[in-house]
Amino acid sequence: MPTNEDYLASAIHLATTFHKGLTDSNGKPAIFHPLTVMMDNELDTYPKWCCAAMHDTLEDTKMPKSFLRDFPREVEAAVIAITHLPNEPNDKYYARVKADAIATAVKRCDIRHNTSPKRFGDLLKAKPDDKERLLKKYIKACTEFGLGTIADGRLWAMLSRTRFSCVTAAI
Repeated sequence: MPTNEDYLASAIHLATTFHKGLTDSNGKPAIFHPLTVMMDNELDTYPKWCCAAMHDTLEDTKMPKSFLRDFPREVEAAVIAITHLPNEPNDKYYARVKADAIATAVKRCDIRHNTSPKRFGDLLKAKPDDKERLLKKYIKACTEFGLGTIADGRLWAMLSRTRFSCVTAAI
């Protein structure tokens, strides 16, 4: 029977294998993001670490969902819950994530990393025509997942620097 360490090694291996050759919008290897999320201090159990390692794998790579069957049911369910489906409205997505405690913890860490000053600033530079949408999206996500201080601090600072007054409509 596999141990927790075996499951974590498998999750990292699958995420690394399927993210191979992919880069994020900042030009960095895409695997850096899930591994950074995995190391967030809020995550403190093997199921959370496994979910964090694979949290973007179904959404951003060609990994089949069937690969999750080799993991404990709680990990499989959390990865499925945190996977944003194509054209899925954010409200429906957030409700599904919040219905799973592991997915919720990982999503909070995901948002925290995505809104870190360097990563989010680089994202805004890489997608200058998308600033308004991204700011609204992440302010809403921070609010939905109880990270209001991040929205109030980091994102509002970026808002003032980018001079978007329309983002207040997202709150």
